[in-house]
Amino acid sequence: MKTYDIDVSLPRRRYWDTDIESPHRCPECQTPLVQDFQMYLMVTKQGKEVEPYLAGNKGGWFCPNCPVVVLNYDEFVQGMVVVSGVTTKEFTVAGIVNSDAIPDDKKHLPFGHNDNPIPLVEFLNPTHHQQASSTKRPINRKQRRKLKRRLKHKKKKK
Repeated sequence: MKTYDIDVSLPRRRYWDTDIESPHRCPECQTPLVQDFQMYLMVTKQGKEVEPYLAGNKGGWFCPNCPVVVLNYDEFVQGMVVVSGVTTKEFTVAGIVNSDAIPDDKKHLPFGHNDNPIPLVEFLNPTHHQQASSTKRPINRKQRRKLKRRLKHKKKKK
């Protein structure tokens, strides 16, 4: 069986397994997908509160030929509950955290620290899952910056 090193620095188009016909084949080229553990930046919404969370899981299936990742919706919902305690289905996955982009001398610092920003590789099509949001709008850059600042501030408090 061939193994692949997934290059997470490559921006990808995101699909949800619930929105495509075959969750184990690339929706663009039909190549078999490769499952891989990665860290993701998830953003949840409960009422008017928006909170970012880092979550690592094996819910991503990557195409070795195309810049495509298929995310397992149930895995992300389950992970969100474990990480945040939030049971809402209003969330989005903003992108993949490229931990390889962190210099060795900064790896001891927490993500989001002033000297160690989150190395986020955003998806090329940052739309919400149809069932994941009542607004069905992507988070814009201004909101994303605000979330990153809140995450940095939260980390400083701890």
